[in-house]
Amino acid sequence: MAQPNASQVVVGAGTLWYAPLGSAEPVAGVLLPVTSPASAVAWPSAWNQLGYTADGSEFDWTPKLDPLVVAEQLAPIRYVTSGVEAKVIFAIAEISAAHVQLALNGGTIATAAGISTYVPPVVGAEVRVMLGWDSLNGLERIIWRQCIQVGVVKQSHKRPPAMNTLPVEFSLEVPATGLALFTHYLDSSLAA
Repeated sequence: MAQPNASQVVVGAGTLWYAPLGSAEPVAGVLLPVTSPASAVAWPSAWNQLGYTADGSEFDWTPKLDPLVVAEQLAPIRYVTSGVEAKVIFAIAEISAAHVQLALNGGTIATAAGISTYVPPVVGAEVRVMLGWDSLNGLERIIWRQCIQVGVVKQSHKRPPAMNTLPVEFSLEVPATGLALFTHYLDSSLAA
């Protein structure tokens, strides 16, 4: 039986990333060992660091299991998986045209004479993205391969210290690439 290991207790929000669907993924072989940051695998150039969030992020995995009930038993004889829902949820704290575009599933940004103009996508022409996350200690990385923002984007403009944020809730879809919904990479020190 494994003994408790304080170094496996993860703290901090980590770093979120986003990229166009189908972008190259960072090589999974080497993460960011605390002892040797120079050996870390960088994110490919298509990936953008998201920046600040209001409260970090969460990844929710909700399986749906239904009971198989037969007349001869009072309790289910087995549970069968009938679905799964997976979401990445966070509130973007840095308001920019690119972040509004991410929150509203695409659209166009034009800049002229010092003004950026954002126009949302045509309904039904929403754009999926890839999302990624690195832990602060560099021992974990998650790649979510096909995501669409399904939450209510509600901006509140309040007096300080309240922040204006872009709350988002990305649902995972089966990637067109045939790869898994996501991959969670962990440094070998977190194996047990």
